[in-house]
Amino acid sequence: MLMDYQKGDRVRHPSKEDWGLGEILEDSNGSIVRVFFVGPGEKTISLNHAQLEKVAAKDAAHPILDNLKIAKTSSGIKYLSLTESKNYFLEQFPEGFRSKKFAEEERDYKVRAHNLALELLNQKVFQALLNNEEYSEVCKRALRVSNATNLIFPNEKMALKDGLAGDQPKQEFSTRLFELLYDKRPLKD
Repeated sequence: MLMDYQKGDRVRHPSKEDWGLGEILEDSNGSIVRVFFVGPGEKTISLNHAQLEKVAAKDAAHPILDNLKIAKTSSGIKYLSLTESKNYFLEQFPEGFRSKKFAEEERDYKVRAHNLALELLNQKVFQALLNNEEYSEVCKRALRVSNATNLIFPNEKMALKDGLAGDQPKQEFSTRLFELLYDKRPLKD
């Protein structure tokens, strides 16, 4: 009996232990399934020749699969293995993280945004704003910091700004942002 695989399922190939953990990329059609394995990358598996072993949720976490790098190509989406991602990075920045090009294109503006956040929302300043119930000012400053980088997709920046309309959302956002940045409890809490 052929097994049904759904996009996102984590699996192992029964005879390819060195491939490691894999993630189903799209629902199987009953005869083949596309899988991204940690070792070799993307593979198309014939279900007539191999039945993949589903991995229980408690054993399914993996940093590479949890953060798959996706490249858009003319033929659709391609998932990159760690080696492919590293090679792509080194094509862009042959001298790696310490190169002048990397600093100019990827690091310097993020450091400036970090410094802006330290200036506008450091713990002392942020706490004073909260104590004075200046939630609009907190939101204004947070939006200014988020706009200093490309780390948030433009549509999400607009959605955040729209979501901060009204006094209650501003207060809730301000309080939660302070907790996220400065609360000593574990982040999981």
